[in-house]
Amino acid sequence: MTLPRLVGRYPQMVATAAGVLLVGLIGLLDYLIGPEILLGLLYLVPISLAAWFAGSKSGILVSCLSTAAWVTANVIPARYSHPAIAYWNAAWELGFFLVVSLLVSRLKVANEGLEAKVREKTSEMEKARQIQDRLLPSPETVSRLGAAFLYKPASEVGGDYLDIRPMPGGTVLLAMADVIGHGVPAAMGAAILKTLLGHACDQAARPDRVLATIRRDTADILVGSDFASMIVVALDRSASRLWYASAGHPCGYLIQPDRPIRGLPATGPLLGIPGTQAWETVSMDVRPGDRLVLVTDGLMDAANEAGEQFGRQRLETAVEEFRADPPDRLCRHIMERVRAFRGVAAQNDDMTILAIEA
Repeated sequence: MTLPRLVGRYPQMVATAAGVLLVGLIGLLDYLIGPEILLGLLYLVPISLAAWFAGSKSGILVSCLSTAAWVTANVIPARYSHPAIAYWNAAWELGFFLVVSLLVSRLKVANEGLEAKVREKTSEMEKARQIQDRLLPSPETVSRLGAAFLYKPASEVGGDYLDIRPMPGGTVLLAMADVIGHGVPAAMGAAILKTLLGHACDQAARPDRVLATIRRDTADILVGSDFASMIVVALDRSASRLWYASAGHPCGYLIQPDRPIRGLPATGPLLGIPGTQAWETVSMDVRPGDRLVLVTDGLMDAANEAGEQFGRQRLETAVEEFRADPPDRLCRHIMERVRAFRGVAAQNDDMTILAIEA
């Protein structure tokens, strides 16, 4: 059996044997040098090796052997004014070695516990990420409806949410939301909004009523400073019209080939603001070739190393520059523009962009 296979199969036995061998080598060196030069600290190497890789019992064994080797090399050859001094020195050295051995073995146990918690946390976050990925529109639905999107959370999971739903009569319902913050709490809020959107769509079709229904259902769920911006768009291609209502959502644009880009300003307050809330539904004419673009504020808030934000002006410039691109390329080019501006700076917020042919 080769040494690597032996180590893999019997790690504790190999660690103990290596510790004993090192004690013998250090003891021989200590004996040859004599008591004039103290090598006692070198014994901590085999003691720590045995205690870390083989456990406390192996550490105690190697500590005892180290004490015996040290006594042989330093105590026996020495002459003391009283015989008890030799025993005191031996007991002191043994106690020191045993304390180090127990500390190392307990540190190993604590480290293993920490590693287990990290693995468990990593596994939980991976499952949460997979669940959130399943909350996103399916690629088949997105492609069939002539849309595209990119979703970049700032951590494993994020608080941005988007949805594309074909509705009765050929209308396409689009929704985008941004729950305040990011990470697990924001991701939970986004998952709740998806559930509530499905329930709201069963009760109403107008975007303002969809928001009102979601607001009513979230009244007992959102607490404290839990706020969310959200925009709901109903696109009816056969009627060449769209209707939208925006709960404080900052960014939406209608691109028309022969006209200036039109913004979709908010038509009411954020979801979660205390008090009575109402939103207005705005109607717009659309034609084949028009494109609708929705983004979350993570694109505008992206900052470079100097702390300068990408901002609304750069975003609108990018939308104008890539206005003729099909939805998939438009999303990709705008996101690449934001990433290039940010450089090596860390992403500080979730970023989502959605584009669809009208």
